[in-house]
Amino acid sequence: MSNKIWFMEDLDIEGVFYIYILKYYQKEKERYYVGQTTRLIERLAQHVTGYGSKITRKHPPCALVHLEVVNTRRLALKREGSLMATFNKNRPFTFRLPEEFYELFYQIVAMNENEDLTKKIMGHPYIELPLIDWSKYSI
Repeated sequence: MSNKIWFMEDLDIEGVFYIYILKYYQKEKERYYVGQTTRLIERLAQHVTGYGSKITRKHPPCALVHLEVVNTRRLALKREGSLMATFNKNRPFTFRLPEEFYELFYQIVAMNENEDLTKKIMGHPYIELPLIDWSKYSI
């Protein structure tokens, strides 16, 4: 698997919407946050730094566990709602995360621990990621 430097804009592709699930703990119980965005790295960085949502501000996420790609906002919102209902009703769910993205979340966390993540991302808009075959992960 060959690596290359991807500019953040490479993941901000017009017509590409990401549906993601973050794992966090609330009172020692495993919980999941479901979200959708067109700007994946920026949105994950917001969650890591406490600016993403009320839930992830109170309970920082510990892992990115699922990622899907769709081509319209409508589909993204529909899928996000479907996933939320799945967790709210305690239905079984199989997580899918492209192997290439296991490290993405931890790279963002490490950047936040080393210096102000917002400045880092805005000042250096790149992150090292492997090449990804998105066709395997589209729904």
